[in-house]
Amino acid sequence: MLIFLYSVLILAGKPGTGKTHTARDIFNALRRSKRVSVVASTAKAARLWRPWVRAQTLHSFCGLLDGRYTAAEILERFRTDPALQKTKERILETEVLIMDEISITSACTWDLAEEVIRKLRSSYEYFGGIQVCANYFIWEGKWTNQDDLRLCETLQIH
Repeated sequence: MLIFLYSVLILAGKPGTGKTHTARDIFNALRRSKRVSVVASTAKAARLWRPWVRAQTLHSFCGLLDGRYTAAEILERFRTDPALQKTKERILETEVLIMDEISITSACTWDLAEEVIRKLRSSYEYFGGIQVCANYFIWEGKWTNQDDLRLCETLQIH
């Protein structure tokens, strides 16, 4: 199932339906003409993208660290910590963000990442105008838990 809203494309379905394969096809089609970054919910899922691309966790891509900081605190760290300059540059340069196995990411983390990216890019657009392609696992074709439902509300999926 493909769901396209705003600048977000969600590849949704059960295991084995080709979500990651489709995401890789999208990556291969776009990487020559766009600056594409790949993130995943876990380091294990990110490693599955090698050797094609150096994927990383969503937390690492956005500078969220261990998730204990607010968006304001993270943005302040971007302003003051020279170690985060490469992370900031990567966010500012990214045109397409492929999010693999994102269904295990909480809606709170999704919201925090979106806010940090949007504010870092000084944009009012969702995810700062970055086109997002998210691979989202659905049990039996349904949204199944509170985080799924919250993410649906965030994306305005009904």
